[in-house]
Amino acid sequence: MEAPIVEDPSAAAATSRRPRAALAAACVCTLLVFCARIDGLPRAALASGTNALTFDCESPAAELVCAAALSGAEPGATYELTFVYRRKGAPAAFRSRPLNATADAAGTLSGHLFRLRARAAYRVEATALRGARDIRASSTLVAPAFRGGATFDGTDRFATKVDGNASALELVLMGATVGDVESDGWRGLVAVDAEGYVVWGLAKNALCAFAKLEDHRFVVSSVPAMAGAQPECASQSVFRDGRSLTSRLEVFAPSGGLAGGVFAEACVGEPKNYRSLSHLVAPSAALREESILTVESRVELYESGVVVQKAATRAARVDRVVRWVPGNDAVATVVDLASTFPAGATRDYEPATIFEENDLTCDGGELSRHVPYWMHADGVYETAAGGVLVSVRNFNAVALFDANGGLAWTLAAPHGGSGGVASNFTFADESEAFYAPHAPVLSADGARLYAVDDGTARPGCAKQRDHVFVQCWSRAVAYDLDFGSMTAALAWEVELPEGFGEDGFAAADAYNPDGGRVVPLATPGYVLVAFGNLHDNARDAAFGQDSVVLVYDEVAARVVFELRAPRSHWLAGDFTFEAVGSIAGEARHRV
Repeated sequence: MEAPIVEDPSAAAATSRRPRAALAAACVCTLLVFCARIDGLPRAALASGTNALTFDCESPAAELVCAAALSGAEPGATYELTFVYRRKGAPAAFRSRPLNATADAAGTLSGHLFRLRARAAYRVEATALRGARDIRASSTLVAPAFRGGATFDGTDRFATKVDGNASALELVLMGATVGDVESDGWRGLVAVDAEGYVVWGLAKNALCAFAKLEDHRFVVSSVPAMAGAQPECASQSVFRDGRSLTSRLEVFAPSGGLAGGVFAEACVGEPKNYRSLSHLVAPSAALREESILTVESRVELYESGVVVQKAATRAARVDRVVRWVPGNDAVATVVDLASTFPAGATRDYEPATIFEENDLTCDGGELSRHVPYWMHADGVYETAAGGVLVSVRNFNAVALFDANGGLAWTLAAPHGGSGGVASNFTFADESEAFYAPHAPVLSADGARLYAVDDGTARPGCAKQRDHVFVQCWSRAVAYDLDFGSMTAALAWEVELPEGFGEDGFAAADAYNPDGGRVVPLATPGYVLVAFGNLHDNARDAAFGQDSVVLVYDEVAARVVFELRAPRSHWLAGDFTFEAVGSIAGEARHRV
């Protein structure tokens, strides 16, 4: 049985937009039953005369979550509590993850129902087991509306297109902006099911990155909101409470309450003290101790200067991979990228390479303008052996570090790259090289590399006028790594709107300047491919403002499922996506 989720009640109350005083107005359904019988289950011998099953769908901070309470238990006793609930007309029910619940002084056991469709009717059956004593009750529930303002209450499908084998994907996590966020709208993290409906949400004004932990908690990276401005992850400071805040890590229970502490990154003093966290988080895959990997940016000064576009500057923004243990108020260095790939006067940005400058400030009040971002590490992945795989967008490179932080190997494009990174691997065909790689992942045996080839630094990629790009296109790629010949050979590619695994790629394909996701799924051969920032261009790729999520069968070389949904309006769209099997461990249950 999985470890129980422990929530901070005070934090949950603070996160919810509706105080507990409003519970009297909550929709509560109750049905008293005697010796209840659930389909296919034996009759329960009840010690007390009646048991009540009630629901509260107002107090949970997360969207489309209902608290459920079963009475009739022995105060202080612990039971295994489960709920089986079926939406009216649905072919199958869901069964909650068994929970070790202890009855309160009134003899009430508490749990939650997840993955609900807005305003849908459900039949709910509760079972509490304690030795030979069973408590059972059933009732009806009408799920709440999604709190998306006047334009979206969750009853309509969120996705604009769903096509293919729906069994290929249970849920996808993605950012969302609903309605007018300046008035009654909503923005944050949502879970969308394979039919295109939102079935869960966590409000977060400026969502940068997220991940689901094994115990079903969620880690979220965000930036403080700025009134009247679109927040940008890892690129600005916000003055609050006497500090210049740049980013925040938080852990939430699936019901929406804080459940693991908060780490806030602050920038204190002069601009050279700038610190911020990147728009990525990666749960540890190697350590027994629960921890989160992310990237921290800082400013480094070089006495000899750094040459950027033929002009010298002393300051550069650099990155390091850090580890955060929830509950700690500090992060620890895992890989110092600035030590491995130092900036210096002999290095220069080539014309084909991305160039970024940031205006950075701290609470000292000064402002450093036009600080070049030397690296832009935009992907971190930890292997089971403790190795750390990093993509460095401005270097056009991917690098693997061992468990001790030493450089194991690099794979870099043959052209461009601010760092001039030497590549241990060479591409079997230079035309198959990636540019501005994002979110790399290694197969379990380390022999296949998956990544998003955003292509922003591809030779010839240039912006001619607004929304028209030349020689810029993006794709999902997989390379087979040969450690004998030290070559990387393209195994497959997926691009939009053409390709889908066909041979070759061309400038007719759509352009995703930032972000995206390519990661193998639990089903052997299935790979999640997602693009969240498809750019308007001159190629009649009519994606509009949609994010595109695909399930690609790398064995059959075909897309088996496609979902399109409105992308988030802040930042540059959706940087990342995650396919998950559940919100809180619930599973399909056929009776």
